[in-house]
Amino acid sequence: MKPFTHSLLLAFITLLFACGNKQITGNKEQSDSQAKPAHVAEEAIPFTQAKNYFVRNDYRDSVTHLLKLESRDAFDRVFGMASTMSPDGKPTPINFDTHYVLACISKSNDKSIELQVASLVSNEGSILLTCSSKEGPAQTFISRSALILMVEKHHQGNPKLNLR
Repeated sequence: MKPFTHSLLLAFITLLFACGNKQITGNKEQSDSQAKPAHVAEEAIPFTQAKNYFVRNDYRDSVTHLLKLESRDAFDRVFGMASTMSPDGKPTPINFDTHYVLACISKSNDKSIELQVASLVSNEGSILLTCSSKEGPAQTFISRSALILMVEKHHQGNPKLNLR
């Protein structure tokens, strides 16, 4: 009978601690919801990926980085149009009256770099772009890859890059 009593006592104590959501700090009691900072949920931000642009060769080279471009003039200082003969060969039109651009630009490299979006979210005043970078085979020339996202202007925040 003793093992049964111990098991019953242990179950009762576990239940008592599980239901008593109180946390004691100093002389004050706080419930779990008051003790932890309020978690602000991440909000997914819709975007459209712009195609058929290239990074200009007079744009400074640096490590992979993120830019927020809010005007046509600022955009044109970084990117040029790269039309092709394919059916979808025209550069994606960008309306800077309603959108801004988030651009992730890689460092110059003799290997092809593929940048892909994993997520774009708003969280606590920041816009976090998470993207992956895959290195491809060697090329006979140096290039820079860019990921260009058009975002509606009402989604504002400090842009941050999380590169995987």
